[in-house]
Amino acid sequence: MTLNIGFVTEGPTDVVLLEALLKHILKQPFVTSVLQPIGSADVGYGANGGGWKGVQRWCEEIAVKTGFQNFLTGSNAYDLLIFQIDLDVAREKEVNCYDIEESITQNVTRLQQQICSWLQIDEEEMKCPVILTIPADNLEAWMLAYLNTDEQEIEKIQKPDKLLARKPYKLKKSRIHYMRVVAPMLVENWQLVKDKCSQAKKFEDDVLSCVRQ
Repeated sequence: MTLNIGFVTEGPTDVVLLEALLKHILKQPFVTSVLQPIGSADVGYGANGGGWKGVQRWCEEIAVKTGFQNFLTGSNAYDLLIFQIDLDVAREKEVNCYDIEESITQNVTRLQQQICSWLQIDEEEMKCPVILTIPADNLEAWMLAYLNTDEQEIEKIQKPDKLLARKPYKLKKSRIHYMRVVAPMLVENWQLVKDKCSQAKKFEDDVLSCVRQ
């Protein structure tokens, strides 16, 4: 059976990485639809824009137009609907739900509660086929996990994307570079990434759990 998978993410490079990981994790074929962001950077990612605010607008729009549960059971029902939003969003002043005294898992839960409020659903409704992926501190932490093998507490490093943009890494934040270079390296080092990043392991576990249902 070919799986139908939808993405609601902050940006196109996030889709590239998540899709590459799905090809590595899943044993069956799938087709994907990018629900958010729409288009490319050149056209501003559609009406909702990009980044975490684009995800927020998409969630709020669905909540008002159809209701999230109606969307899930509609004509374009998905076998997996994958949301991606980075944990660093929890520190944004408009969200402000990050607590430095709490663990990564606790702060992930706090941000998940915020996303549920955008969708106007209870936390219990955030279940299969919905997968909520909240990389800590952002998705680039999964790259840093194999590029900097000496650092063990990768998820506690704030804004790893900024670190990777500088020497010696000089990561190019472009879709083509992510497809040709970053995604293959992430897949090749996936076991190491899961060992060092709890949210990476959770992503794989959630995907496999939903597919088995």
